[in-house]
Amino acid sequence: MPVYKIFLPWLLEGSRIDEKRNRGRLLASSCLCKMFCRRDIVYTANLSLLAYFYRMVQQSLSTNHSSVKWNIIRNSSEIFTLGLPGVNILIPHFLRELTALFTSKNAPPENVLLRSVSILASLICFPNHMRDVTIPYEGQQVTSDALRNQLSSILIDAFYSDVVAMPAVKTQLVYALLLVILDDLYSSNPRASIVQQCITALMETSQDTSDRVARASLDALDTLASAFPQLMAMGTEVVCPMVILLSNNIVNLIKDARSGNLREEIVVAHLYCLLNWVLIAGTNLLLDSQTVLDKVCIEYLDQFIYEFFPSLTLYDTTCYHHYNDNTTQRLGLFGCRICTLG
Repeated sequence: MPVYKIFLPWLLEGSRIDEKRNRGRLLASSCLCKMFCRRDIVYTANLSLLAYFYRMVQQSLSTNHSSVKWNIIRNSSEIFTLGLPGVNILIPHFLRELTALFTSKNAPPENVLLRSVSILASLICFPNHMRDVTIPYEGQQVTSDALRNQLSSILIDAFYSDVVAMPAVKTQLVYALLLVILDDLYSSNPRASIVQQCITALMETSQDTSDRVARASLDALDTLASAFPQLMAMGTEVVCPMVILLSNNIVNLIKDARSGNLREEIVVAHLYCLLNWVLIAGTNLLLDSQTVLDKVCIEYLDQFIYEFFPSLTLYDTTCYHHYNDNTTQRLGLFGCRICTLG
């Protein structure tokens, strides 16, 4: 007789015991989550057993005890990545509890927040891949479009939530928002407002006090440069604001460096991100001699070079005047300057 047939009934019973034995309930639900949330369960799981497990998860998420909910979140963060039959029935229940978690007054433990973001991130691409799927929830049918909007709303609200203060959680949310943007840009029905909100959130944290969060935001913004055609097709006004923001950040970092607070890695990340955006968008939007390239980028970068690399100033000034009438050459010069600094 398989071992699980001996212990599974006991664990299911243990997960339903009264509140006086909450410690036993936590242990039983942890064991069940670890038993069913593993890679090989797809090939060995019995559908009737999965139904009992799903019911346990649903009941645990509906309880009033935060410790029980947190326990489920901690131990089932991969539940939607395993391809379990019928697991979609649990999506609305998880989203309900994760919404409450990120809006609560009392901050949950960091590992609970990290696993919560992992669950949300694992669901971001689901609505676009399963366009015709509906999920029954409280007597209604939840559509894929409704799930898509709810997921985006939860992640954006979580990004600005006071609960999310730890750099590790904020960093994970940065990459989750990047995934939301890319999923929208390459979908058949992109949402310009959501994309703009997510990009704005990433731009706001590009100079975060935590180097970890700032690097993640700059990495995400740098990645978005590869989706420039999709952003332009959507009509999103992002290129000039992005260039201006990065340039202004560089100036602020220069001012901080003068006072002895030089964040070298963040300066370099800003420069390479700025270079990537200017070179990708340059021949499309920055060919006019009166555009942001001349007004902001070159001016600020010259200031940076003059402050910290005076030996390059004379050579660069000569080259700049030589190529002043050729914008393509100035773009190349801009890239050479940043590469020289790197």
